[in-house]
Amino acid sequence: GMIATNIVDSDRHRPDQLATEFTEDQKFVTGYLAQAVADGMAPSEVARKVLDAIRNETFLIFTHDTYPGQLSTRGETLASGGLPDIPDFA
Repeated sequence: GMIATNIVDSDRHRPDQLATEFTEDQKFVTGYLAQAVADGMAPSEVARKVLDAIRNETFLIFTHDTYPGQLSTRGETLASGGLPDIPDFA
């Protein structure tokens, strides 16, 4: 899951002399990312989870409920010498 931020607009911080035109691939990825981020979790919700984790001395912070199972499966696959599937961040 994504977090609703302005990450897709980060090129606005790029100095003019380093600006480049987006390739078709970059336009595609940026369009996908823009939609995914728009549908993402509110930053205030992430902040609440982070503060809760700090207060509870929790080392690993899962922003989405599906992540613990995905991480466990990935770790088991790696530990058995396998190549894990590409994570599902949706």
